[in-house]
Amino acid sequence: MNSPSAVARFYAGRSVFITGGAGFVGKNTVEKLLRSCPAVERVFVLMRPKKNKTAQQRLEEIAKLPVFERLSREQPNFMRKIVGVPGDLLQPGLGISDADHSRISASTSVVLHIAATVNFVEPIRDAVATNVLGTRNSIQLAHSLKNPEAFVHVSTAYSNSDKSVVEEKVYDPPIDPEKLISLVYTLNPEQLAMITPSLLGAFPNTYTFTKGVTERLIENEIGSIPCAIVRPSIITPTIREPFEGWVDNITGFNGVMSGVGSGMLAYIKCTGVKDTKLDLIPVDLTANAVIAAAWDLNANRHLKADPSKVTVYNLTTGDVSPLTTHECGGFMAVYGNQYPLPTKIRKTSRFLHVWDNGYWLYRKFDQHIELPLRCYVADTVAKITGKKPRATRTMQLYNMLRDVLGFFTSTEWDWKTDNLRRLEKNMSPIDRKTFDLNREIAWDKYHLISWFGVRKYVYKQPVDLTPSVEEQLTRDESSVVIPSSSELKQ
Repeated sequence: MNSPSAVARFYAGRSVFITGGAGFVGKNTVEKLLRSCPAVERVFVLMRPKKNKTAQQRLEEIAKLPVFERLSREQPNFMRKIVGVPGDLLQPGLGISDADHSRISASTSVVLHIAATVNFVEPIRDAVATNVLGTRNSIQLAHSLKNPEAFVHVSTAYSNSDKSVVEEKVYDPPIDPEKLISLVYTLNPEQLAMITPSLLGAFPNTYTFTKGVTERLIENEIGSIPCAIVRPSIITPTIREPFEGWVDNITGFNGVMSGVGSGMLAYIKCTGVKDTKLDLIPVDLTANAVIAAAWDLNANRHLKADPSKVTVYNLTTGDVSPLTTHECGGFMAVYGNQYPLPTKIRKTSRFLHVWDNGYWLYRKFDQHIELPLRCYVADTVAKITGKKPRATRTMQLYNMLRDVLGFFTSTEWDWKTDNLRRLEKNMSPIDRKTFDLNREIAWDKYHLISWFGVRKYVYKQPVDLTPSVEEQLTRDESSVVIPSSSELKQ
């Protein structure tokens, strides 16, 4: 294929194997790969059959989601290139049948390993099984390919959260991967629960801990296969592609937006200065980085000082578009009142209150009196009207979310992005446009994009997304108040 895009030419005629295709990042990566690399031969997606549906049936259902609508218009027959592969990340050989494995190994040259458990409170054995052993199984598949040309692993910017400065390299984890695997399968669940805090050390949860261990496992076992690790920070709704605001979950940042918009979250932990840096990365930029990384491993391998080393890309925004928790909370509160969610239980605060040891009396009153009382009333009304009471349980879930995110909203990191900058620099102007890695983000506009996305795609509320957000802000500037920097620091 004589495509003007070097990245598209790399994928032309090649087949790609993807894990995690049913997840948020996975869906966007599959869609982007098919739409921008139309000559890709096949995309094999590992999919666990469930609910009496085959892997292919699950994949066909996913392809009907809004994120695939643009692809469906531009390439109506795109499903002919996607193959749902029945399997299980936790099983040896990924649980793939001999027939499927023979087909994949003969034709596939690129593996994009996206699957992971992102549950911050996952028991250590489960986190190791999915994040560490699941990656080992994926590496073993890559080694079984006849012509493996790239293995790209999606990690997290917080895989080394015990360090304040994070370089683009693989660090030594607190425990050797083999010792950790042996430990979690030797002790019983009760014993593991007792030793988990000492295992984690300075890590806030089993997710970040096992992600760091997994990176070392990759470098130990990947051998001669060209390999990249992409480390996105907090993944958020699309900023541009395939359209503004696509999101399919209310975890992490999206959960905070939902909590603020419903009035359930009035404050979240940060440092006492109110200006803790927060790092967000749109999911479409994440998909672009994953796809481009495989190309970079091959096209620019000669530029690396040591081509045998794993290439790490820190995919963060703080070095070019800094954002603080107070600014983020301010935007959420304004848009929460301007465009309320259907779950709204009370007015959103003018600003999201941030605290370390401050606001003690306010927090106690909010957490133990006002909000529980409102939820009790809402649940009582629901019972009387024959509806399922949800408010109190929802409040408890948001309280849990605030607690598990507290470490990330009250700690700052300095991520180095030299490799990411080099990747973008080495791309042609066409590829820089097609596989956009531009991290210069106008956060006021982006928060509105995200807000509309949560309302439309999670809460199924009608939203006019036809005008661009910039046009909408201009059109509604008399009614939408964007907090100024001085206001945000009040």
